[in-house]
Amino acid sequence: RVTSAYQAFQQCGAALRPRQRGLLYQKSRKSHKISTFWSHSWRGGHWKKLLTLVIFYNGTAAVSLGFLAGLVMMLLCSFE
Repeated sequence: RVTSAYQAFQQCGAALRPRQRGLLYQKSRKSHKISTFWSHSWRGGHWKKLLTLVIFYNGTAAVSLGFLAGLVMMLLCSFE
């Protein structure tokens, strides 16, 4: 069974939290192909897994927006 990344990340990754794991099954569907495999081992902390997935899927956008925000702040501070 598979589920989309956006469904797993809904409500700040609520489906990935220990008490809410059954939510992913409800959002999943049968498939013959898996585009990206996420480990199903939950022995590690759920926050570490959630942070890793957010960085993996949103890392480029976060770095780009952070850089842009830094440039804007630098320009605004130069007008003081």
